[in-house]
Amino acid sequence: MGEGAASDMSTLRRNYQLISAIALVIGVALITVAEMPSMHWTRVFGATAISLGALGLGVYVGLTQPGRYAAARARLASIRAQLGIVLLVLLFLPALLGLVAGLVGLFNDPAGTGWVIATGALILALMLAATVAAFVIGVQALTGHRPLEGDDAA
Repeated sequence: MGEGAASDMSTLRRNYQLISAIALVIGVALITVAEMPSMHWTRVFGATAISLGALGLGVYVGLTQPGRYAAARARLASIRAQLGIVLLVLLFLPALLGLVAGLVGLFNDPAGTGWVIATGALILALMLAATVAAFVIGVQALTGHRPLEGDDAA
């Protein structure tokens, strides 16, 4: 690696955070432009720029400044179970609402025949039960009542 290449890498390292932030801003701008008629193709480039910018910022913060966010990491570790439950609720809520809405919608269809409604209701009820069971298993795993298989902490 020559002297010029080493200098270029040093410049890149100094400006890495700025380059990542610019990529993130450009991505958001491209997603905004994509809302204009006939500009939907910019969504792909905007999403790519957002992903690369966020990834770059994450790598920069995580690897170049390891001690800077130690207090934040310790705080997140102390509320890990509560945070996991909140995220679990947010992830399962759309599925639960969709399945309940499907069950309600089945019985409000005047043109449906009896066996179609019964079959649809059975499938939706089973999916709802499976979703609730997965949610309960997730909560138990997060609160420590029932450790996951292969968990070293158990």
